[in-house]
Amino acid sequence: MGNPVQISSASVPSALIAINCVAIIETERLRVICDGIQRYRRPVVGGSRLDQKEDIEMLKRMFINPDNMRARVQKTEECPEGELLYTPIIVVSDDTHTHVYLAGQIGGMPNGDVKSDDMRAQIRQTCENIGIGLAHVGANFDDVVTSTTYVTDLQEYYAVSDERFKYFKGNRPASTLIQISALGNPKCKIEITCEAIIETERLSVSNALLE
Repeated sequence: MGNPVQISSASVPSALIAINCVAIIETERLRVICDGIQRYRRPVVGGSRLDQKEDIEMLKRMFINPDNMRARVQKTEECPEGELLYTPIIVVSDDTHTHVYLAGQIGGMPNGDVKSDDMRAQIRQTCENIGIGLAHVGANFDDVVTSTTYVTDLQEYYAVSDERFKYFKGNRPASTLIQISALGNPKCKIEITCEAIIETERLSVSNALLE
């Protein structure tokens, strides 16, 4: 598997927006700018360096938009029928293992309807949505290795957080909990994003877009 490259957002008091992102590339493509000089890192194999492109194992990337998962579409003058704002599931794999990234899931239905303002009910629906995304690529909750949970009220969340354990029953992922002032959907009180890792032989995807 290639190298993850994380770009952190700086903490600036006057900033109105900060975006954090992670990219994964083949190790052979890794380069570092040092003192104005671009340096490449190439792995050594069998005493010689990999210089031929055909010798490099490329990562496979899939950008997946299942019909049964919520995805925001924005209409513009250039695209009046609507343009997808983000990808619900992204898969990056090589011959041995696969990383599965899920966009943040909320307590709403695939059509965007939020049926309850109860925190427990929203946790339940959020986890149901996560399960749909994981199952779409052959994964399950035990494969989740990290998650970040955003809530609008920590105390309200803590009072019913046991609902989450009904889904994350076995392996508990490394998790982060953050209270924020509001979510993208004003009716929602919780959003969870997560990453899972599975053996590539378990990967099962239909209607995927391959890069």
